[in-house]
Order: sequence, then C-alpha cells, then structure tokens
Amino acid sequence: MKKSQKKSRVGDALVILLLPLTATLASELLNLNFLWSTVLYFAVPSVYLSLRSPQHVKKTLLWTLIPWLSVSFIFEYLAYTDQAWYVNNSVYRFLGNSFPIEDVLWGFLWSYLPIIFWKHFLDQK
Repeated sequence: MKKSQKKSRVGDALVILLLPLTATLASELLNLNFLWSTVLYFAVPSVYLSLRSPQHVKKTLLWTLIPWLSVSFIFEYLAYTDQAWYVNNSVYRFLGNSFPIEDVLWGFLWSYLPIIFWKHFLDQK
C-alpha cells in the first residue's frame, strides 16, 4: 500500500471514529427519534465509506440485499406479532400497521455498514 493511501485510510478511520460521537451528541441534544438516529449512526458512515470506495458499492449492495430481503421482513413481522420489538413513534408502518419503516432502514444499514467497512479498510485484494 502506498504512503498516500495509508494517510487516506488513517483520515477515514478518524472520520469513522468521530461520526458516532457526533451522532450521540446530536441524538441527545436534539432528542431525535429512531429514524433520525438511525440515519446519523448508520446512513452517514455508510454513505461516507461508499463515496470513499465506490468500486465496492455494487458488491456490497449485493451481499447486503440478499440476506436482508430474505429474512428481514420475516423477523420483523415475527418480532411485532410476539411483541418483542415495538417502536412507539414510527413515521410509517408496513403490513397492516405492524412493523415500522425505521426497522427496515435500520436492518439494511446494519448489514451494509460492516460490509462496506470491511471492503474499505480490511479487504486487501
């Protein structure tokens, strides 16, 4: 790895470490709901890493969408029916007012972020 690439990765790591701290401050100070907290904690770092390594986005989306689409809606609906998980102040709900849109976004980003993180920082092919 070139010296300029190493500096770039260190800068990216610093940004990725500071983003959750910023998200925590914003969530606490602004009393944000689940949707906006999800965006700050997961979407912002995901977009940042996607912009920094666009060559990995297609493969990351593929490896995120396959498991996410196959199990996400099933587990979300089951969690709703047995009352294991409920979001009081949801913006919009799916399937007969059962599970919230925030859970769908959270599930996707929760899968996407670690994969794009791995591809950006650790995959040295």
